[in-house]
Amino acid sequence: MKTTLTRAAIILADIPYTEYNPHQHHGKHYYVIVSNEKACTYSPVVQAIPMSSNIKRHLPVQIEVQADCFSRRTFALAEQMTLLPRTILEEGKYCGQMPIKAMDELQKAIKRQLALD
Repeated sequence: MKTTLTRAAIILADIPYTEYNPHQHHGKHYYVIVSNEKACTYSPVVQAIPMSSNIKRHLPVQIEVQADCFSRRTFALAEQMTLLPRTILEEGKYCGQMPIKAMDELQKAIKRQLALD
C-alpha cells in the first residue's frame, strides 16, 4: 500500500546507504515533507527534512516536533534538507501531519538555513 505524499506529512522511510553521500541519513528515519503540493503529486523527487531525537548540538535551524509517533523529544533538522525519490517515501509508513505552528517554525528555519531572510 502506497503512502500518500502531502506537505507536512511525517513519514518513516527506509533510505538506502549511498557511497557517494555517506553523510546523508540512511536506514529507517522519520522525515517531514516540505515540497509544495504540486511537487508532492507530480515530481519524481520530493524535498524532505530528516528528524532525529539524537541531537549532539542544538542548532537554531532544528525545530522540535511533537507527534503521536514519537516517544522522545524529536527535532526536524532543516540543515539536512534533502531530495528523496518519491517511491521510497511512498513505501514508508505514514505517521501523521506536522502541526501548523511547527510547520511555520520549520519554514522560518529553512529560510534561515538558506539565508533567505
